[in-house]
Amino acid sequence: MKIKYLLLHLICLFFVISCQKETSSKEKSDKDIGDINFSKKYPKSGDTLTISSKNPIDHEAYFLYAINKNIYANEFEFLKNNESYEAKVIIPDSAQVLVFNFNNNEKTLHNDHQGFSTYVYDQENMPIANASSGKAYIYKYFGYKFDTEPKTDSLLNWLEKDFEKYPETQSTWDRFYVQLLKEKDKNAAEEYANKRIAHYENITPKVEKNKVKVIELYSILGKKEKAEELENIARKEFPRGEMMKEKYISEITNVEDIHKKVYLYDRLQKEYKASELGDKNSYLLTQIANTYVEEGNWDLFLEYSSKIKDPVALASLYNSVAWDQAENDENLAEVKKISAKSLSLLENEKESLNNKPSYTTTKEYRTKISSSYQMYADTYAFILNKLGENQEAIKYAKIAVGEGFNTDINERFVQFLIDDENFKAAQQSSSKFIEENQANEKIKEYFKVSYQKNNPSTSAVNLESELRKLESKGETKAFEDLKKEKMNTPAPNFTLKSLDIESLSLSDLKGKTVILDFWANWCAPCKASFPGMKEVVEQYQNNDQVVILFINTFENEPIEERITKSKEFLNSKEYPFRVLLDTPIKDSRDFKVAQLYDIKGIPTKVIIDPKGNIAFKKVGYNSNNEQMIKEIQMMVELSQQ
Repeated sequence: MKIKYLLLHLICLFFVISCQKETSSKEKSDKDIGDINFSKKYPKSGDTLTISSKNPIDHEAYFLYAINKNIYANEFEFLKNNESYEAKVIIPDSAQVLVFNFNNNEKTLHNDHQGFSTYVYDQENMPIANASSGKAYIYKYFGYKFDTEPKTDSLLNWLEKDFEKYPETQSTWDRFYVQLLKEKDKNAAEEYANKRIAHYENITPKVEKNKVKVIELYSILGKKEKAEELENIARKEFPRGEMMKEKYISEITNVEDIHKKVYLYDRLQKEYKASELGDKNSYLLTQIANTYVEEGNWDLFLEYSSKIKDPVALASLYNSVAWDQAENDENLAEVKKISAKSLSLLENEKESLNNKPSYTTTKEYRTKISSSYQMYADTYAFILNKLGENQEAIKYAKIAVGEGFNTDINERFVQFLIDDENFKAAQQSSSKFIEENQANEKIKEYFKVSYQKNNPSTSAVNLESELRKLESKGETKAFEDLKKEKMNTPAPNFTLKSLDIESLSLSDLKGKTVILDFWANWCAPCKASFPGMKEVVEQYQNNDQVVILFINTFENEPIEERITKSKEFLNSKEYPFRVLLDTPIKDSRDFKVAQLYDIKGIPTKVIIDPKGNIAFKKVGYNSNNEQMIKEIQMMVELSQQ
């Protein structure tokens, strides 16, 4: 009996263990990241990966994948399957890591800002070479697409995993690693860089690509003299190499005399094929063509611009020249032709996608082309209106309006309707812009003109009442839209010096609403917004609960020059601004407070609430000071609630 019992016990134990192994195996076969399930925990090259979500992913889905530093985009679609949504993707050959973008109701799913990614694995279920380094690279330079917030320590850790298991990967990633490490520990970065420099200098035979890596490492460390010394040596050793090519390009870019510029360009063409120059060829031809326009030589402008093979670059050149000429009422018949050509180039590119960057999805690229098309259509409409071709001008101006986000374009559209004496359409369009908070003062004037034309017996009081109703709707919409944008992120503390070298810390202002306006002397949109910001400063000058600080950043001149430039500019315009000077990060192009607040472009306005949290962050300037002032007032009000 004991033997039978023991056998029975062993059999049962076997089944329990088998079940446990099966369950364990099943648990390891897939993985969950946030609310998304991936059918394989260790996907390999060529595998089909099923991705599922209980929530709809209805806007777009794509992934970026890395092959070393080459980044590619693949789009895919989710379909409803019973109670969930599923998509199938095939792991591309040679891919090392995949980073996914999922959208629901046009909002990016970010998994608590950690993102969604998977390495590609080998047969032992280990990440293949360059997988974790590729992830670091994508998160660093494309993280904005996924709403991720990678920390420097995480990026370094991912790179170090590759370096430890696959030491040869350092040749691809060591410069990237030094850039990141320098942010954390400059001495450690220099120590590692010196080891890599010694490694490259000991490699034989000597090839230029290794010299270039050494030069790049010295440049990252801020050792410019050493980098320049090695550049000169490399040019002598490799007279048709990368260093010599860059020297030629720099000379062409910096020389002002057009004859010398063309001579140097012709020399470059003899030494290097157009394919070896890449995008820089379009850049140089654009420079030459623009110089001929400035000199009034239209024939040579057309000759050199026609050599630009990139249709997007050529369309951009045609549009900018057409606009500048039309503003000055010059060469209108000629610029009408090149403006029309700019539209045709974009139409063809939108269909062919011949110049789509590998890291951009088809949807992203077509959206970008469409946005440019709208802007260029505004130029074309502007020219047509000047030539008296109002019907065509209205047609293209309507295209340019799009969703109405640019008040200057909206203004021109209504103006063209007024010029055409189409007062009914002018009233309808101006009313809509005012209701949608997409109007400036000129559009409001056009509303009055068209309303009076359509209602000749209306009184001035009634007209103002109608306008006020529309303005009220616009203000309500703007307020509700801002509510949805409100943030609640702790504002990083900082201490900066003013133009008069007085220190101020953000922590000193707790309990107040603080407006930070990030700007630079070279930034035209920043300066264009300043007349409106002057009004904002004056409105709050007697309100001790609101503090407005202008953070001068992204200027690499010595501090004395920044102070002098800023004071001269502010005094010349009588701007009563309280300016603080952002601190440059040594041996870097970054600035401390701009980095703390993740400032990618300027102007950027940050509204900090009395509790010390970031309530709003607004990037850019839409050329409408009235709208900007009202928006700031609303953000201040909402931040104090």
